[in-house]
Amino acid sequence: MPILTRCNMPACHELARYGFPGSVSADAFFALMGCTTPSNTASRGCGPEKITSHISFEVWTAFYAETWNQIQNDFQEQAPRNLGNMGYNGVTAPYVSDAVQQTAYNAESINLDFYRDYNASRQHPGKYFAQPGDLDVSRLLPCTGSVLMSSVVMREYAEMTDDWAGVVVEGDEVIGKCVDEYFWFSPACRVQTSCVTWLTGGSGWGMSEMLIKATAYNIPLATTVAKNFQNFQELPVDFNLMMYWWVPDPTFLRPWPCHV
Repeated sequence: MPILTRCNMPACHELARYGFPGSVSADAFFALMGCTTPSNTASRGCGPEKITSHISFEVWTAFYAETWNQIQNDFQEQAPRNLGNMGYNGVTAPYVSDAVQQTAYNAESINLDFYRDYNASRQHPGKYFAQPGDLDVSRLLPCTGSVLMSSVVMREYAEMTDDWAGVVVEGDEVIGKCVDEYFWFSPACRVQTSCVTWLTGGSGWGMSEMLIKATAYNIPLATTVAKNFQNFQELPVDFNLMMYWWVPDPTFLRPWPCHV
């Protein structure tokens, strides 16, 4: 039976029949409806021609509640159904390693386990993290492939924060203002000499939320996206980074990150 199987990352699904890849839970929603190109955000291929996909595991519906609700409303006959909890709940957050936290605490008694520890008006947390220039960009995804190119996401960001300096307005489109093609800098990062480099995966898991938090809490944050899952796993081991992660998952248990 064709199924959607769980990958070792949030919302990563194997669209099994013809090997269609999907990087977010929303792709699985459309695959379960039979859409022929479920991972193509411009055209999901939802019509009379269908592929058969029956099951999806580990679907992070809370992140895509608007899409889920819209599908339930617009496609009542074909809309996928939530059959219940698998036995655990997933939680995502920014994480830093114990080593980074201990270094900052030994030097300045900064805990780095609370958002106020990152306020640029009181601290300079970036000096405990690798800087954007330290990273090999061949291991990173260009901004043009990330959620920073989503006009919906970036317009919402700019309107909520009034940080129009962090976006580029092109006619009716609003996109993120990238630095060196691979990074986005928060307002505090643009004026401090060092920034906290935050790494995520996919096309920018959790980024829309992180942009708003960094600006609201005056965090000198430089965001970037790993080129692939291998780099997402390796970069936080090779460099001192703040990273997007989720539990339960064993990927970063060896460096043992702490929850921010």
